[in-house]
Amino acid sequence: MRYNLPLFCRLLYHATGYPVWLYDGGEVIYAFPEEASLYPPAEEYLDTIRRWKKQMVCYQTDLTYYYGYFLLPEGQEIMLGPVSSISYDKDKLYAMRRQLQVPKEQAMVFEAFMTKIPTTNIGTFVHFLTYSYYLLTGECITMDDLVGAGEDFSPLYQNVHNQYLEEIYQPADELAYENIYWQENRLLNIVEHGNIETLPDFSRIQIPNYLWNLPTDNLEYLKYTSIVVLALVCRAAIRGGLSCGFSFRMEESYMQKIISMRSAESIGVLLAHAVTDFTSHVAGLKLIHRSDNMLMEAIRYVQENCTQAITVCDVAAHVGYSRTYLAKKFKEELHFSVSSFIMRCRLEKAKELLRYTAKSLSEISACLGFSSQSHFQKAFRDAFGTTPLAYRRTGDIRQDTPLPAVPDSLRIPDGDEAQ
Repeated sequence: MRYNLPLFCRLLYHATGYPVWLYDGGEVIYAFPEEASLYPPAEEYLDTIRRWKKQMVCYQTDLTYYYGYFLLPEGQEIMLGPVSSISYDKDKLYAMRRQLQVPKEQAMVFEAFMTKIPTTNIGTFVHFLTYSYYLLTGECITMDDLVGAGEDFSPLYQNVHNQYLEEIYQPADELAYENIYWQENRLLNIVEHGNIETLPDFSRIQIPNYLWNLPTDNLEYLKYTSIVVLALVCRAAIRGGLSCGFSFRMEESYMQKIISMRSAESIGVLLAHAVTDFTSHVAGLKLIHRSDNMLMEAIRYVQENCTQAITVCDVAAHVGYSRTYLAKKFKEELHFSVSSFIMRCRLEKAKELLRYTAKSLSEISACLGFSSQSHFQKAFRDAFGTTPLAYRRTGDIRQDTPLPAVPDSLRIPDGDEAQ
């Protein structure tokens, strides 16, 4: 294959953020970005790599950062890097500057250049090199080809792999790890089986910290681990019978909120709410006998469409039964009416909108299909013993019961079922 190599190098940089050098006849003829020309790889590295006479090399320096190298069929060479698996600290940048013979007066510019290069673990970097070389030449370089059989040409396995092994097998508190495993399983079992009554009061603790004793000073790391917890909880809810579509929409909604949050405390509170939310929805399904697919489908339909102006007739039409038969089945099996369940789902959604959005009461009322704002306020107060505005300020309710239990004040007589 033949490429416009300077253009290929530029696109390679834009795709990865790794500096790229193109050599012809042993001399640099192109570097990208432009400031990369000020900090070329040390000649000693190039000399060592060239002696190996390999088509592709991943070279680790004695400061543990690494370069990628391609020897092309036409004799040109491409170098990518330096790349590191961890962020650079001041000491490492100082050592690199001396090794690459960067003048002291360029120290700040050099550090800014280096810190723009994304950190990448060595496995990902090697796979990227093999893919890029295939694009350039049509040849597939395997890991065995890259590292060799017992040769000492590459520090890739000698240093980095040994370093990883030391980290993996260093002494650790095995009992602590075992405890983490059982804590995770306990939480996911609660969600999967809808055991809302045994769910701990997660609103008072940080779930990631509760499970793994994570530090909360690194907000981005806390967000990542919280998203992992959210994904596990979502899958547990699906195993518990919640529909995939509804579960993934819930997961995406909570995920977007976590990403936008700016404090560890708010992330913990939101994640606790998400766990309770998923568990409550599964608990609603557990009230239904598994053989009664019609009731399960009716429950799902209401939960997924509670923000629409749905009626009992809409639910009945969706499951393919008459309104009268559906109302009778709800009363016999679940001991409350369809319209009461629709109301409760709307009010649960109202709590989310009050707590996690800035929507006004009139907007929430219209969003949830209430006939008026006053109707919404009265229904909320009758259900939870507090007003919507008071709940927004404090997040507290006096009689908060999990779905789909319905307070007597919201139960509608059979004669109102047609509403």
